[in-house]
Amino acid sequence: MLNALFRNNGWVISAGKGLGSVLFPCPPADVFLRTQQATNGISWSGCGNYGYSDTSIANYNYYTDGNCGEYSTFGGTWNRPDGDVLYSTDCCSVIYSNGSYYVNDNCNPCGEANTLTGNTRYANESFLYWEGCNSSGNFRTSATIESEYNDGYCGTYWEQTGTFTAEDNSQIYNRDGCCYVYYRQYYNSYEVYDNCGCPSSGTFLRSEGGSNTFDWSGCGNSGSFAYSSWNTNYYADGNCGEYATGDSSEQPSGTVIYDGGCCQVVYNGSGSYSVNDNCGGGYPPAGTVLNSSSSPLTQSIYYSGNDMDGYYLDNQYASFDIGNSWSEEIADGMGGSYFTGGSNYISDGTTVFTPSIGSVRLLDWYVNDGGGSYSGQLQVGLDVTPWVMSGSGAVQSGTSFLDKFSSGYIIFESNEYWNGDANVKTRVEYQSGGGYITTTITF
Repeated sequence: MLNALFRNNGWVISAGKGLGSVLFPCPPADVFLRTQQATNGISWSGCGNYGYSDTSIANYNYYTDGNCGEYSTFGGTWNRPDGDVLYSTDCCSVIYSNGSYYVNDNCNPCGEANTLTGNTRYANESFLYWEGCNSSGNFRTSATIESEYNDGYCGTYWEQTGTFTAEDNSQIYNRDGCCYVYYRQYYNSYEVYDNCGCPSSGTFLRSEGGSNTFDWSGCGNSGSFAYSSWNTNYYADGNCGEYATGDSSEQPSGTVIYDGGCCQVVYNGSGSYSVNDNCGGGYPPAGTVLNSSSSPLTQSIYYSGNDMDGYYLDNQYASFDIGNSWSEEIADGMGGSYFTGGSNYISDGTTVFTPSIGSVRLLDWYVNDGGGSYSGQLQVGLDVTPWVMSGSGAVQSGTSFLDKFSSGYIIFESNEYWNGDANVKTRVEYQSGGGYITTTITF
C-alpha cells in the first residue's frame, strides 16, 4: 500500500504500511536552490561556417518557501550588444546587429558597384594581313575599347569606353633592327623596309596612281569625265633606298565626252570642255529649261499612345510628305547649261499626319426610366494630336477626336416596362464626336 504524505506547518508526515508515522521537517524559507535561464537567439551562417548564438538571457533564482515548496525571483537580463562578433577568422567576421547579423568578408571582398577593375579589352576588331621581313601576321587597324566594371555582387560587366584607330606609319614589325613593316593608314596597306639584305637595284617595290576629273553638263545630260591620269612606280636602288619613275597621260583635245547624235560634249584640253549642239539649228536660247526633276521631301517621326482597344503602343514610326525639292537644267545660250533648284513646302497650318493612337476618351452615360436607373462607361474613341506644317517642317498642334463607333451604335437597351399606354424600353445610342442620345422604343 502506498505511503501517504501529509504536509502541515513545516512538517511532512509519512504514514505507510509497517512503517508507522515518520516526521520530515521542511527546509527553512528563503534558502537558495538554483538559477535557471530563459534564452533567445539566432541561427547564423557565414565565413564558411554556421551556428547558433544567444541574443538575450533572462535569469531566475529559486528559493525554498518553508513549506517544502519553492518560489522564484527575477534575477536580471543580458542583451547581446550590437557589433558583437559571433564568429570570426583572420579575414572574415559574423557580426551581431539589432536582432540580426551581417557578414564582413575581407577574404574575397566584392568591388564597389560601377567601379573599374583595371581590365580593358578590344572588341569589333579589324585586321590587316601583312607579310615581310621573313614573317607575317595580322595587324589591328581599328577596334572599340571596352572597360571592365564591378557590379557590386562579386561579378563584373563590360562597357565601351573608347575607340582605337591605328596611326599612319605605325610600326607593325621589327626584325633585328634592320627590317621594318610599317602601316600606311591612307591606303589601309603596309610597306616593308628591309635593310638587313637590301633588294637588288631595279626590284619593284610599289605603285601609286590616280586621275583628274571634272563635272560636265550639256546636250540634256551631265556626268564626270577623267581627262588625265598619272602613275608612279617605286624601285629599289640596291642600297636599301628607292627611286621612282612615272608617267602621266591626258585625253587628246577633241575627245568626245558625250555624243547625243546632233549634240556632242567635247574635251578641249587643259581640263575644259565645250558643247556642240546642232539639234535645233543652234543653241537653245538662254533660260530654256532643258531638264527638270522633282522629289518629295519627307519627315520621319516616332510617337506613342493608346490604340482603340486601350493598349499602349510605344515608339511608333511614321513618315509623311511635307513638300518637294526640285531642280532644273537651264540652257546658257552658248551650248552649255547651269542648274538651279529649291524646295517647296506645304502651306503652314496644313495637317499632314494624324496618328491613329492617342489618349483614350471615355463616355459616361445614364438612363432613368420607369424600369429603373442604369449607367455605364464606354471607351468611345481617341483624342489625338495631329502634325501640322510650320515653316519647313511639321509640329504637333491641336487635338482631333477619332470615333470608335458610328452614330446610331446601340450602347444599351433597358428592360421593358409599362408606361400606362404601352410596353416600352429606353435605348442609348452613340453620336459621333463622343456623345449619346436616348430614345424610347414602343412595342
